[in-house]
Amino acid sequence: MPLTSITDWNIDAESSFPKEMRLVNERLNSTDDLDTMVSIVEGFLLGQLKKTKIAFSPIDRVTQTAIIQPNGFRLDYLAEQSCFSVRQFKESFLSVLGCRLSYLQELAVFIRLFD
Repeated sequence: MPLTSITDWNIDAESSFPKEMRLVNERLNSTDDLDTMVSIVEGFLLGQLKKTKIAFSPIDRVTQTAIIQPNGFRLDYLAEQSCFSVRQFKESFLSVLGCRLSYLQELAVFIRLFD
């Protein structure tokens, strides 16, 4: 399922992962410890990630740079590194990630404030 199809949508996880989500929900309902709940969800997500076959494109590589250094890059540099013009880079970024680059930058800054 492409990321752009689930951005800003509520999706019932059991319809996508019926067997796995039933098990995760059972495990979550059996504990009251928040740390245990987090580890259960993280375990599920990491398991799903391991099952996927991800092919990295140049835009994926520069996205990591944008997240690591939200204010430490120029847009034209990122576009050049991903072999796009600035306009193509912005459009590709939106189509691949489902959000604008400026939103990702704001999110990265916000996350660093609480790190």
